[in-house]
Amino acid sequence: MSTDDAIYRVQFKTEQHYYDLYVRHVFPADMAGFICLEGFLFHEETQVLIDPRVEKLTAEFGDVSTAFVPYHQIIRIDKVCLLYTSPSPRDS
Repeated sequence: MSTDDAIYRVQFKTEQHYYDLYVRHVFPADMAGFICLEGFLFHEETQVLIDPRVEKLTAEFGDVSTAFVPYHQIIRIDKVCLLYTSPSPRDS
């Protein structure tokens, strides 16, 4: 898998939710203390059943081109081979 094809699963938390997001690009922001997330990936609606978790993520991040997440909210970042169902957002 080349760097351009890489998919990253980013797990982070806010005061209300835990998130698992799949993105193409993760890098330090120019703003101190933030990490940039770009190229959000969501499951295609080719299935008969629609996952409400994916709908929530799409509603919240569907129109976002770049998200800036504070470093202290990041739980982990994994480079993954496949796009799996995101189990988030979930209430804390």
